[in-house]
Amino acid sequence: MLGAFEAGRQMDVDGDGVPDVVGAEQTLDLWAWKGCSIYMATLWMATWQAMRATGQVLKDDRFEAVAENELERIASTIEQRLWTGRYYRLWAHEHESF
Repeated sequence: MLGAFEAGRQMDVDGDGVPDVVGAEQTLDLWAWKGCSIYMATLWMATWQAMRATGQVLKDDRFEAVAENELERIASTIEQRLWTGRYYRLWAHEHESF
């Protein structure tokens, strides 16, 4: 199962733990976003929460630890890149954000 998530990891261009979007590469209304979007970040977080639960059910400590590590990275990215102190941005890119 971890191998199946390598495709998502490869979409993480900047290494922050969240797949980056360029244009309309996500399902939310086909908006043209760039970089880290809150929509993609929360989808990716939910995916890794399911992975962690799978590790718990399978009693696979390594699997669960990998998922937990990814969840921590994603949560950190969301807070650092998308939280303004008052609300979450829709997306953030090194040159612009909304």
